[in-house]
Amino acid sequence: MAEGKAELVTISNLLFGNDPDIEDIRKDRLRTGLWMMTIEAVEARLLLANILHDGAWLSGPRIPKRQTDKKLSLADLQQAIMLLDSHIIKHVSYPPTKQHHLPLRELYSSLLSLKAKFCGDPAIKLLLNKASDGIMDQTPVSFPKVSAYGKGKTRELSWYKYVSMYGALLNAVEFKDDALNNLSLDHSWLKEDESVIIILYAYALKSGASAEQWKRLLATGEKIVPSLPNLTAINTAMRTASGSQM
Repeated sequence: MAEGKAELVTISNLLFGNDPDIEDIRKDRLRTGLWMMTIEAVEARLLLANILHDGAWLSGPRIPKRQTDKKLSLADLQQAIMLLDSHIIKHVSYPPTKQHHLPLRELYSSLLSLKAKFCGDPAIKLLLNKASDGIMDQTPVSFPKVSAYGKGKTRELSWYKYVSMYGALLNAVEFKDDALNNLSLDHSWLKEDESVIIILYAYALKSGASAEQWKRLLATGEKIVPSLPNLTAINTAMRTASGSQM
């Protein structure tokens, strides 16, 4: 159990940090995209791990803002991903007798604030900032109709992920329309963005998916691993987690 606590402390230390040089990063679209994608890979794993902990990480007391000279780096985020994968596998394989806390409100809110600074889409930037506030305050914030914000594959993928994460799973944002029904999953996204299948796993856990739904979802996960090998650990963990729900 001490090892589990140490792992979470390390994850927390990796993710707490001052902003990187945002203006310099935003000069390069590829670098900006890599930062956004990596932040979302961390986000999705934090969300999944919190559901495995029955949402306890979001209900903890607020902690004071840390003072540090450390700047967050891509290497920090990538190391946090590996440790979160390890934590998730251990948690489902050997359920802990004692729960250890991760300051998820502060970590998640900080990541969303950073992501908003990278974002060039005004509507999505607004959503990210509202979600950051909603998570930190544990009070859902209102957002206009998603259906008003236009089409386009990349944009629809972003809205699908963000409505799922910040609305359906975290309850940080309340949308003025039935946002999820205005969005549909494009299965090509699953091979392009590893956070999508993790979001689907999280939703299956939270909603209590049926055995047949789990069977289809796990089969989908296996199909996309050759394209996204980083998902191998998550798929293994979800195969174990689904067995306890069936």
